[in-house]
Amino acid sequence: MNKKRPAQSPFSAFLKMLISPIQGWKNIKSGAHKPEEVASRLYYPLIALIAAGEFLQLIYNPTLTVTVLLKDAVITFISFFLGYFSVLFLIELILKKDVRIKLMTDFGKNFILMNLSSMVLFYFLYEILPLAGPILVFTPIYTLYVIIKGVKYLRLPQENYNINIFLLSILIIGMPILIYKIFQAIMPIA
Repeated sequence: MNKKRPAQSPFSAFLKMLISPIQGWKNIKSGAHKPEEVASRLYYPLIALIAAGEFLQLIYNPTLTVTVLLKDAVITFISFFLGYFSVLFLIELILKKDVRIKLMTDFGKNFILMNLSSMVLFYFLYEILPLAGPILVFTPIYTLYVIIKGVKYLRLPQENYNINIFLLSILIIGMPILIYKIFQAIMPIA
């Protein structure tokens, strides 16, 4: 039994996707990465990095307490961690069966993980470069561009194609933000 082996690590594939979305998606589609591998070798380490990165706020605002920073780190980690699973859940809930089937494949889940990873990376840049915030606030637009370039490799049905791209983009970009806002509102201020 000759199994297809990944040519590159999930992180290398991710960087290639960011630099050259079309070529990157081709490589990811032809690769043999399991979603569990992409999650454990790319997505989870990135969300752990941004959670730890919350403590970098001390550089710019030394009056912050460890309690406030820890709260922010927990909320950030939870928002992206739950973001992936909530996207999968909502795909099952709101998208048609033929679209769900495409998205629940290994490539479909990797598609979601890779795009969420770009959101995580851009959030990290926002954390470490707060003075560039007015520019970095627009980075989700690049994630949207990467989603649009990659969606053709999912081979979604042509019926309601644009609506499916729109819903998928809203879910991938919006769920971590929504979860973050909810937890910010319900967690007590330290």
